[in-house]
Amino acid sequence: MRTSPEAAWRAFREQVEQDGGQVLEEIWLGATTPHRIICGQGHRVSIRPSQAHQSGRICAKCSHDARTESSEAWRKFRERVEACGGQVIEPAWLGRAQRHRVRCQVGHETAPIPSVVARTGGICRICSGNDPETSEALFRKCLAEQGAELLEPYVNSSTAVLIRCAHGHETKRLPDSIRGGHDCIVCAGKDQGAAWREFCRLITESGGRVLEPKPLGNGKQHRIVCPKGHETKVIPSLVRLGKGLCGECSPVSAARSEREFRRLVGEAGGRIIEPSWLGALKPHRVVCRYGHESTPRPNDVLQGHGICRKCANKTWDVFYVVVNEASQVVKFGITSNDARVRLSRHRTDGFGTVVTTIEGMSAAPDLERAVKSTLQLARMAPVRGREYYSVEALPLILDVVDQWAPAAL
Repeated sequence: MRTSPEAAWRAFREQVEQDGGQVLEEIWLGATTPHRIICGQGHRVSIRPSQAHQSGRICAKCSHDARTESSEAWRKFRERVEACGGQVIEPAWLGRAQRHRVRCQVGHETAPIPSVVARTGGICRICSGNDPETSEALFRKCLAEQGAELLEPYVNSSTAVLIRCAHGHETKRLPDSIRGGHDCIVCAGKDQGAAWREFCRLITESGGRVLEPKPLGNGKQHRIVCPKGHETKVIPSLVRLGKGLCGECSPVSAARSEREFRRLVGEAGGRIIEPSWLGALKPHRVVCRYGHESTPRPNDVLQGHGICRKCANKTWDVFYVVVNEASQVVKFGITSNDARVRLSRHRTDGFGTVVTTIEGMSAAPDLERAVKSTLQLARMAPVRGREYYSVEALPLILDVVDQWAPAAL
């Protein structure tokens, strides 16, 4: 059950006072933000309320010595491995953040990190399909089955490598895509050269003209002149799907979208403070009739979603991290006000382990973007959608959360 900030603040003060201590902070800073206290022995320390609640201790200097704490962590780690049917073969405790050699129930020798095991429960990367050596072996096996050849050294599952298919086409491919059973993109007619020639053919046959001297990418906008002489920009993939060539010729032109957006904002009692039109899919700053500043997308407003997230109860002030222990996948995301509904939906999808939930966080969308950027820089690719990653990404996600959460609450 969720605990209100007032109840958490009161419980933290009572815990400190019961141990003979005193809280020095005058206001509640959040469950994950360190608070200054003086313990019963007079030590001045800082501790997170959530940590004090979970450990039952308020002062590290008064706690058991490091050997006692390490002994307890070592015992719990071994118990967890044995509960999974495995065996610890590391002779001594190396620390919560260090890898320890274990043998899983099917005989694989691997080296999980105790802190990750404590959070996720998994002990074997090979059984979960996350072991680098196992991934490389499966990738090479898939290449052999397709009659393809690897032309440069393998790096990891998310780094593209040069491959020559059975018909002699050389392309850069992600090992993960090969493991997924995808054939050669040239043989499938999906290479950039073939896509560019098809795009130019469709524009020419429609009576238009391509202005770009070279392809910019299948999902990028390209300058063209439509059959009626309008200079505009189109996306090749949408042209191939028959989505039209010209916004001005379309029943829903950019000018019409802007006029309709301004009309709907005015009818809702709001006003637009964005100095210029950015496009139907770009957020525009508006102020609603109650003075809330928001950034709706015109396309969403035209579809009836309203102009203000606060008035619509969409404040995006909760950040959460959940884990599917069966598939060894971690999911992070944001929601509004009460996380229970969103977490319940994820629970039905197998994500029953809630690693962390931070509520009342105005910077939740910024934290979500920071996590995505950090994972991208670490060359970690989603295993599903945009926010589903291998559980190996969990320590990095929590590092970003630890850096952002105290400052953003």
